[in-house]
Amino acid sequence: MLSLKEASKLLSSSKERKDNGLFIVEGKKMVSEALEIPGAVSCLFLSESFSLEDNGRELFSSCKETDIDVSIVPDSSLKKVSELVTPEGVMAAVRTDEIGKTLKARSESSLSKGFPMLFLEDLQDPGNLGTIIRTAEAAGVSGIVLSKGCVDPFSPKVVRATMGSIFRTPVFKCASTEDFYDLIPKKRQEGYSFYAAALSGKRSYTDIIYGKKAAFLIGNEGNGLSERAVSACDEEMLIPMEGKAESLNAAVAAAVIMFEAKRQRGKL
Repeated sequence: MLSLKEASKLLSSSKERKDNGLFIVEGKKMVSEALEIPGAVSCLFLSESFSLEDNGRELFSSCKETDIDVSIVPDSSLKKVSELVTPEGVMAAVRTDEIGKTLKARSESSLSKGFPMLFLEDLQDPGNLGTIIRTAEAAGVSGIVLSKGCVDPFSPKVVRATMGSIFRTPVFKCASTEDFYDLIPKKRQEGYSFYAAALSGKRSYTDIIYGKKAAFLIGNEGNGLSERAVSACDEEMLIPMEGKAESLNAAVAAAVIMFEAKRQRGKL
């Protein structure tokens, strides 16, 4: 059984999350979504006050029936560990492997239907990544590939920003820098066309017809895509803008492109 102190370490340390294969979710909605994936939740922490509420009692009973460990802790202890401004009295430790297994099958199904992929290079802002994951679900993206230099997708800020999409959107983080760049030619051999969102693009993203096997690359918030990433793609595309704005926020750029691909698929 995980202790609250160990849960605190999972919230603050990417290394702890990786070493233990666990990450933390907080709040009634997020915990409820985690529980929908069989075997994903390792254990729960309930505050004393929440455990006395109807929802808390129901949650406690249902978890006991499925052999999920539940600890009832003082409100003050959970609040001290929580990263929420207003803790809701419930926290869960979730197994990353179980999430991965469930979403791998979902990704393979989406890929077979021609839904696009998204490759993200060295994104650093948790809010951006979380928003992209959430938007990717809405736009029907089959999977997101992260370079090693990207922020941890299971960090608390990223997880909160996904609003639950972390449990429904396949996200794969490459173990090394080379793995990320090596995957691009491998996917091209499988018939994928890669499109780089870059200021050097000659054609507007709306002028390109994306096939069933399309993959989009979005770069770092400050520097954009590296030359190596751009050169590995089939085409550089531009998002035309008015005024003096030189670039868009990474999450906004990704959203614009993903929904154009969705529009072309006739799903809007």
